[in-house]
Amino acid sequence: MNKTLLTIAVLVSAAGVAARADSTTLEGDTAHDLTLTGGGNSGTVGNYTLLTDASGAPAGVLNYYELYAPDYQLLGHRVDLHDAGGAFVRTLAEDAEAGFGSFVTAHGQDVYLGRADWKDPSNDVIARVVGGLSADHGAVETVMPLKSNYALAIAPSGEAYAVYNDGANKIGCLDLAAGVEEMAIEVGGFSAGLACDAAGNVYFGTYAAHAGGNEKILKLTAAQLAGGAGTTLADAEIVAEMPPGQGAAGVAVDAAGNVVFATNGAVSELAVVYAGKDYTGAAEDFDVLAGGKTWLSHVEAVGDVGLYDTLTPDNAAFVNGFNFPISYVPEPATMGLLAAAAAVGMMRRRRGSKD
Repeated sequence: MNKTLLTIAVLVSAAGVAARADSTTLEGDTAHDLTLTGGGNSGTVGNYTLLTDASGAPAGVLNYYELYAPDYQLLGHRVDLHDAGGAFVRTLAEDAEAGFGSFVTAHGQDVYLGRADWKDPSNDVIARVVGGLSADHGAVETVMPLKSNYALAIAPSGEAYAVYNDGANKIGCLDLAAGVEEMAIEVGGFSAGLACDAAGNVYFGTYAAHAGGNEKILKLTAAQLAGGAGTTLADAEIVAEMPPGQGAAGVAVDAAGNVVFATNGAVSELAVVYAGKDYTGAAEDFDVLAGGKTWLSHVEAVGDVGLYDTLTPDNAAFVNGFNFPISYVPEPATMGLLAAAAAVGMMRRRRGSKD
């Protein structure tokens, strides 16, 4: 796992990527890479998250990965801070705990980490970097246990939501300060990503959750989630429905309300549901931004990805892939499709599956 290279694919204008290498994650001549350099991994990664400044523009990247001995014995985990150009700044923290890193999420100055251990679920926890973004080779403390955790999203107001699997795939509403789960909604299937918008609504994907039907991107409103245990999956609004044979991976919402998501299956795609666009009568209720060269994973978005004519790194969709180093691509119309590396991707997917 520590040998996989991170590729974050970023959709920007051609002028903004002229100095970058061609993308190894997304298909298209105008897709480009931005590789994380330096630090303990020097290009290898387990998970990432973007940091943004007060204006919402990218300000850095957190890279959370496993540490291994020369004989591939797991030694622990480390989270590094990189600047917006990918250069190493410093190591925030490391630990000597078991399990694989499942996510890294930042909220304000706080940095949260997920660990999931296939062999010993007692090691499945959400943890926090002591000192947050100000830490320098600091420690990691446990926040709460959470079995087979996969992703964590935190609303601007502080409500936290996690995807996990305790025998059934669920979204849990968490109180991170108290270290407890307040309620859970069963989703089914395998784990996929989730995200919060500025209003606290939660968007999430399904994977292998609809036998004989199409997988979906769904939305639960902040009001529904505040309603307590009476909320179920049936209350969710369908934001997008994927073609047969595809399931969701990462999900993100940009500042303009565009919902960006990655799909995997017969093909891998980076797609978007544009806020305010009428998809009535269209073949699909989303637009494809790019095709994947690899099994796609975590997605993030900043600014407004719908600004084709003014796309910059401040208006961008990001996605990482497996076995490749961070990329971005303009004009979605130029993107082609390649088959996904399904066997590799399912290794990641099953981190949130049933034991």
